[in-house]
Amino acid sequence: MRNSVQWAAVAPPIVVSDQESIADLVHMTIEAHELTVTDDGGFRRPGIQGNPDELKKLMEKLSSPIHTVFDMVYGQTPAQRYGFMDLFDQISRFAEMLAKDHLFGDGNKRTAVRVSIALLYAHGVVLDVDDSPNPERNGIYQWIQQLVEGKKDYKEIASLLRDNARSEDE
Repeated sequence: MRNSVQWAAVAPPIVVSDQESIADLVHMTIEAHELTVTDDGGFRRPGIQGNPDELKKLMEKLSSPIHTVFDMVYGQTPAQRYGFMDLFDQISRFAEMLAKDHLFGDGNKRTAVRVSIALLYAHGVVLDVDDSPNPERNGIYQWIQQLVEGKKDYKEIASLLRDNARSEDE
């Protein structure tokens, strides 16, 4: 579904530079992972919730891709550093990092899907794509799988998301 929305104006890249907002994104990602492995099954690192040291390590690991994709660095926005045209480029790059870097013991791709959908929705973007809980039938999961396998890059995933998106106001 090709659409004619000017996404750069409707959903421009975002900048998250205050520590509270970055911490919120870290916590949202951890919660998305917890929901993913609880709902769909999978390996959960033992003791994360009850072990402050392990939780802190995980939060530090998650902070890296969040800072990379969303934060100002040396006075440059993420769009200036990476050439992100819109939020789709930015979220696709973040999803790539989540899925490929294996920050969690299991559920990395499923967490990347869940976080991507949530971030887009939080910024007024709805995807018209099969969001089946079954990864084999989930369009976005399949795109993330292709990203991890090197069959697509994050720009191609951004294009697929863009083509299947609509503004929440439509």
